[in-house]
Amino acid sequence: MKLLNVAVFSVILLSMVSMSRVPDNHPIPVGTYFTDRYPDEEVLVLQSEIKFRIRVNKNFLDRQYNYTVLPDGRIQPFPMASSEALVGVGSYDWYWDGKAIIRQNPKTGEIVKFRLKEGADRER
Repeated sequence: MKLLNVAVFSVILLSMVSMSRVPDNHPIPVGTYFTDRYPDEEVLVLQSEIKFRIRVNKNFLDRQYNYTVLPDGRIQPFPMASSEALVGVGSYDWYWDGKAIIRQNPKTGEIVKFRLKEGADRER
């Protein structure tokens, strides 16, 4: 039993350390990304952080996360509360295609592209 407790504690500790580490993969250029479809929404990319200002269920969410881009292009924001994963930023699939940030609604299939606005303040 004691060995099991030590093993569980080790797994939890390793998970916490890996989640708190700032990932090295940040290929998205710093700047503010907009979409013509929803002009009041934006995604702001900083060096190792990403800030979403999006509408979810008629309300605006304004959330900032650390992030990494996985080899398949998926954007992984973290850490994220379980409620945000269910009905917030995490309820969408986010991708980087090399030119745009893509939001896909897995329920409806709707795809929205956020593009870097030329001349936008990149230090916001």
